[in-house]
Amino acid sequence: MHMLEAERLLLRSWTLNDADDLYDYARHPEVGLRCGWPPHESPKISRSVIADFFIPANDEHSFAIEEKASGKVIGSIAIKVVKEVFLDLPIPRYEIGYALHPDYWGQGLAGEASRRILPFLFEEYNAEAVYIGHFEENNQSRRVIEKLGFTKLGEDTYFSPLINRHHRCLVYRMEKKIWLTELT
Repeated sequence: MHMLEAERLLLRSWTLNDADDLYDYARHPEVGLRCGWPPHESPKISRSVIADFFIPANDEHSFAIEEKASGKVIGSIAIKVVKEVFLDLPIPRYEIGYALHPDYWGQGLAGEASRRILPFLFEEYNAEAVYIGHFEENNQSRRVIEKLGFTKLGEDTYFSPLINRHHRCLVYRMEKKIWLTELT
């Protein structure tokens, strides 16, 4: 169990009690489709996602993004260990991905959560580089990624099996040595 604290957020392990909060943001088409999954149709589906994907222990972590002020889960941020070839990048490689309730967009919260997850990856996983990507049409994520200081590597096509759609995906990297330089 991990809990990471940021200024306005807690990044913590998921519980089944978070199903209603997950459903509250995952039901919005503009959230899931930007991440490659269909909108949740019920809290029951959200509960299944938590039980089947967010809670099981493995070499990946999925954190609930909890707003400190309200105690409400307003999003998720995950570390994925990628084992597929994509843009000839190293395998395995560590990627982060996030989703946030639309009511909280434009407040710097995705960036705040991402800035907090980076030290976890560089220190706990001993990652030499961290990758992040977004679908070409997702300009909000592009702006977050650029503000975080990631360097664009290139573009590739990605197939989202859950929504049966191909996307142009832009991929970025943050190297540990660059991150360490930024800290000093």
